[in-house]
Amino acid sequence: MSPPALCDGLCQNGGSCVNPDTCTCQQGFTGKRCETDIDECTDGFVECDSRAICVNLPGWYHCECRDGYHDNGMFSANGESCEDIDECATDRHSCANDTVCFNVDGGYDCRCPHGKNCTGDCNHDNKHKHNGQIWVLDNDRCSVCSCQSGLVMCRRMVCDCESTTADLFCCPECNPGLSSKCLHQNRLITYSSGDTWVENCQQCQCM
Repeated sequence: MSPPALCDGLCQNGGSCVNPDTCTCQQGFTGKRCETDIDECTDGFVECDSRAICVNLPGWYHCECRDGYHDNGMFSANGESCEDIDECATDRHSCANDTVCFNVDGGYDCRCPHGKNCTGDCNHDNKHKHNGQIWVLDNDRCSVCSCQSGLVMCRRMVCDCESTTADLFCCPECNPGLSSKCLHQNRLITYSSGDTWVENCQQCQCM
């Protein structure tokens, strides 16, 4: 029986000494002592799917799904089983509350439904109003406006006659002394029950 082959130093990474100073390497390794890992990714041995990226491993490689994709369970070697993650449906996005999440291939997009920015602020009468801000119109103290997610909404003041702070100018119905009187459209003149007047060619009467 011939003596076992001797190599100058041990063969590495599972390599076998087959002749004096000669190692046979395992797949994925090269070098005199099998000390060098073959980078299949950079050496052009592997072509992964466009939705995957090649990751070199000791003695091997792996086509790993790119960010925004996950494997559908088929675990194909070249990454063909990688499919898009719907970050919007799975709530894996970072869109702010005043933006809308739109899923795109390999990611998502936060879009602003109210314009170029997503602060939710408003511009009213050339004045900047913050999202959630409430104010009274300069030329009509009986109208209240609010800024809601970039939209301005105005309405007549809601009269609460139970409140001690009710504005009797805007809410004459809350004034017991005017219960039988009417307020002119210009809100400057009051009429007693039965009084009539003309406004825009129309006959008006306080009932």
